[in-house]
This record gives sequence, structure tokens and C-alpha cells, in this order.
Amino acid sequence: MVILNLNLLPEKQRQYLRLFLLLTWLKNVLTYAFFVLVILVVFLTLVYNVLVEESQNLAERTAAVNKNYNTYNVEITEINKKIQSLISSGEKYRLLSPRFFEMMNGVPADIKLRSLEMDIAGNTLSLFGTAQTRTGLLNYEQALKNLSWVEKVDLPKSQLLQKENINWQITLTVKPPTLNGATK
Repeated sequence: MVILNLNLLPEKQRQYLRLFLLLTWLKNVLTYAFFVLVILVVFLTLVYNVLVEESQNLAERTAAVNKNYNTYNVEITEINKKIQSLISSGEKYRLLSPRFFEMMNGVPADIKLRSLEMDIAGNTLSLFGTAQTRTGLLNYEQALKNLSWVEKVDLPKSQLLQKENINWQITLTVKPPTLNGATK
């Protein structure tokens, strides 16, 4: 069977009909494109709002972390300073520690040490205590003089006036290399 394409319309109406069909097709394409663009704009607006909210939350969390970080950083710096101070003070006394034990082992039974003061700059060591007898105090003075790292022992003679229960103070002048760490 043969299909006849018979068009009895005048040429001007045919062109008008073609133009009308083309414009209708173009109107439908533009309508669909408009709807797609509206959906895309709505989707992008929602995505934008979500991203703005998340970026604000992230900025708030970062600010909170930075605030806490600064607090922790200050605390850690203070702790490090204290540790460094302990280390440096320990270095000054490292050479004297064995000598303290040597000095304490030589304390007679009738001598009681109350306190000890050290002057690193003046290379002096002051001992404070109580002696039950004058003889015990003089023996302790002699024991201190026999220590190799002690240069001079100063026991004021006024403290030897009593015979018993003597409160005393002895000042030791220590050889400089011991305190300054030049030799062991």
C-alpha cells in the first residue's frame, strides 16, 4: 500500500503551519528547560543553605578548639618551665648530693641537724642544729674539717660556752670546683 502525501493547502499556509509547529516545539522545549532550571535553582539553594550552616558550625568548633588549645598551650608552657627549672636546679646540686650523704654519715649520735642553707654564689653551706655535749660538737667540727671538699669550717667560739644542749650554727666554705661543677 502506498501512502499518498497530498497537501492541498496553499504554500503560504503550509509555511505558516510549519512555523507554528516549530514554534510549538520550541515553546515545549523552553517550558521543559525552564522547569529543569527551576528545579536546579531550588536544589542549589538548598545545597547552599546546608553548606553555609555547616561552615558556620565548623567555624564555631574551630573557635572552641582554638580557645581550648590556647589554654592548654599556656598550661603546657608553664609545666615545661617548671620542669626546666627542676632540671637546672638539679644540675647545680648533682655534684653536691654525694657529699651531703658523706657529711650526714659523719654526724655523731649526740648531734641533731635542724636545717641546712646553701649559698651557691658564695660557696658556703650553713648547718644548724643542737648538740647534747660540747665534746660531741667539737668532734663533729673535726669530722667536717676532715672532709676533702670542705675548705674551711667556722664554728663561733661563743657557741662553746655551754656544756650541754648547745644550739649551734656551723658555716662551711666549700671548694669552688665542687659547687661550680668543674670537677667531681
